[in-house]
Amino acid sequence: MKRLGWEVAGIQIDPEAAKIASSNFGIYVHVGDIATAPFDSESFDIIIITTSHVIEHVPDPVRFLREVIQLLKPSGKVIIVTPNLQSLGVRFFGTDWYCWDPPRHLVLFTPRSLALCLKKAGLSCHQIRSSTRKARKIFRKRLLLQRTGFFSHEYEDSLTNHLWTKFGAKLFEILEQLGNFVFYWGEEIECVAVKE
Repeated sequence: MKRLGWEVAGIQIDPEAAKIASSNFGIYVHVGDIATAPFDSESFDIIIITTSHVIEHVPDPVRFLREVIQLLKPSGKVIIVTPNLQSLGVRFFGTDWYCWDPPRHLVLFTPRSLALCLKKAGLSCHQIRSSTRKARKIFRKRLLLQRTGFFSHEYEDSLTNHLWTKFGAKLFEILEQLGNFVFYWGEEIECVAVKE
C-alpha cells in the first residue's frame, strides 16, 4: 500500500514483528492493541485486517470491531479474513480441522455469523465470500495430524512430497472450489465491510 502512495500505519502486539515491519517497510507500527493505539478518531479511510487473522483471536469481536470503526472516516472500509466454520474442511475433518486451533482461536465464524457480528458493531457487509486458497494446506495438515498426532512442521515436508498426498490435496481443493460457488465451502472468509 505504501508503494502505491498510501499513508500506512499498523498495530501489532508482538514487538519483534512490529520492529520487522517498521525497519523493512518504513511504516509506523504501534506496539500494543487497538485500544491503546494513539490514532485520532476517523483518521483512517481503510483499515486492513488480513494477514494475521485477527478477529478469531479476540474475546469480544463486536467490541473489537467497534474500536476499529472509531478510527474509520465515514464510509471507511474494513477488510477481514478469518477461518470459515462452514468450510469443506470442517465437514470432512471434524475435530481434526486445522483451524480450530485451541486455545488461540476464541471465536470462529460462518459467513452469516460474521455478517451479523459486523451489523452489531455498526458495519454493513459490502462483500462476503469464501476463499479456497488454503484447501491443500488444510488437507495436508489433516494427514499430518492423522500420522503424527500433532501439527508439526518437522514432518510436513516429507508428507507433502508423496504423490498420493499431492493427488488427495488437489482433489480436495477441486471439491472445495466446486462447492464454494453455492455453499461457501472455502477455508477462509474474506469480507469487505463499510462504516454505516
